[in-house]
Amino acid sequence: MDPFLSLCKGEIDGNGWIVVHRRLNDSENFKRNWIDFRNGFGDLNGNFFIGLEKLHRITQTDIYELAIEIGFHDDTFTNVRYNHFKIGDETKQYKLESLGEFRGMIDNEMERGIGQKFTTYDRDNDLDSYVNCAAKYYGAWWYKDCLGP
Repeated sequence: MDPFLSLCKGEIDGNGWIVVHRRLNDSENFKRNWIDFRNGFGDLNGNFFIGLEKLHRITQTDIYELAIEIGFHDDTFTNVRYNHFKIGDETKQYKLESLGEFRGMIDNEMERGIGQKFTTYDRDNDLDSYVNCAAKYYGAWWYKDCLGP
């Protein structure tokens, strides 16, 4: 893989974290196709997604933690953590292979995605036979079904 620029953040436990997805506002359209999610899109200074291929390559080199920081309208934040995040390659549809142990103050919603392939509006890999969850929720994810992420 060729080198690439990434955004790093150090405010979570003082560690260096690679920011893989940031959505601060609606200035960037996240209703994107498979190719866009594979390659990545957006601007590191604003809203972006690093790309599934880069994310796969990163998570194959070592054991990585995943921290998800969630901001609320009152300017407060919380985060959840997983201690072993790993996704498969494109031949496996970037399946969410591992999350590891969960730590957080909110529900463990990501757990539903373990073992699931990534779904975009133009590549329906979720298990819901009636609806494409990415099209329904206007965003790609490791959906199991359309009951939630």
